[in-house]
Amino acid sequence: MSSVAYKKIQDREIDDLTLGERPSLSLEALIGTWHNTNTDSQGIVKVILTTDNGQLTVQAFGAGQSTLHDWQTVVVDDVYASSLSSQAAISYTARYQFDFKQVELQVNQSKGLMIIASHHVFLDGSNRSNYFCREFFQKAP
Repeated sequence: MSSVAYKKIQDREIDDLTLGERPSLSLEALIGTWHNTNTDSQGIVKVILTTDNGQLTVQAFGAGQSTLHDWQTVVVDDVYASSLSSQAAISYTARYQFDFKQVELQVNQSKGLMIIASHHVFLDGSNRSNYFCREFFQKAP
């Protein structure tokens, strides 16, 4: 078996995994509707995670004055486990592209919460500052 390079002990090759094989990750813990724990949030207030042909998708909803803004559904870029041998997905990244800005979501789960870090980059020449936001979500029953 070939040797795999690593930069951290955590990234070492595991004896029962071979090069080229990757365990499929269970998406079960991510799937569902998640609500922002801050009911007064001015950012993302709800996300819905589903699968479409085996791919994880996310539909985000932003706060609005009288109704939620549906960001539509996008396919998640990447899904991550907590370790080399874990088969449970606990994290993902996704990107939204709007006419006036792009948003990258970097998401992880911890202690029953979904933590969404969003990076907002304005593309419209409005001179608004790009910004970062981190919000916490609970899974709907």
